[in-house]
Amino acid sequence: MKPNYLVIGAQKCATSSLCDLLGRHPDIFMTKPKELYFFSHDHIWRKGWNWYEQYFQAAEGMAAAGEGSASYSMQATHPDAAPRIAEHLPDAKLFYIVRNPLDRILSNWIHLRSRGGRERLPFNDAVRTNPVYLDTSSYRRQIDVYRRWWPDDRIMVLFFEDFTADQPGTMRRCFEFLGVDPDREALPESLVKNASTGSREDTPILKALRRIPNFSTIRKRVPEPVRKPFRTMLKKPTEKPRWDEQTRAWTVERLREDSHAFLERYGKPHDYWGF
Repeated sequence: MKPNYLVIGAQKCATSSLCDLLGRHPDIFMTKPKELYFFSHDHIWRKGWNWYEQYFQAAEGMAAAGEGSASYSMQATHPDAAPRIAEHLPDAKLFYIVRNPLDRILSNWIHLRSRGGRERLPFNDAVRTNPVYLDTSSYRRQIDVYRRWWPDDRIMVLFFEDFTADQPGTMRRCFEFLGVDPDREALPESLVKNASTGSREDTPILKALRRIPNFSTIRKRVPEPVRKPFRTMLKKPTEKPRWDEQTRAWTVERLREDSHAFLERYGKPHDYWGF
């Protein structure tokens, strides 16, 4: 079975929670893992369509089947994702969930900081240096790429703020969008996964260990019960960063036009996110 829906992002906007809740409906299939990165990452794309389809074998007979890869709405680093999806899944329905762009950037930095030190720069320096932070938060730019191929009635744009305030109501809309019975699944009152609070980053010792050749391979051979206490010792809580006034103003200036146009299109006031 081909997937007939995709959650395309945005990164750090509750895509994990959305995918989890979609997959709880008895008529909706969600892959495990949820992020296949097939259309965005060249080395995975080269594995071919048969590799991708194997993840949907268990979806036969279900009304909806999909996956959720936030990298599909990161045009700066993955510009081929949208045209590849348009070529191979032109009839798929798309979900795109967004949040306050400044909050998304902050959460994105924490996420990268806690993923093996993939982000080494301090927060405000990173925002000014790495264009991916602003690009991924430029929601109009991201969704307009998909609107070249998809009509608006096949794209569901969701707001994180609405999702957290009324999760059952939001999911009901999602189920109706996919054409499944919205009353078949009793949803939990609240579910927001992958919150950035509690994230941990590498200590200097772990950073040094990661530079050892084949460290990742060696680590995987160590039994999980042995790894767990060392993971606790070798990682420290990631301190929540703070915007400095100049960087925040610099960021807002670059996002304002895109954000206002996006909010207006999807029925929110210009000041919905406070800038």
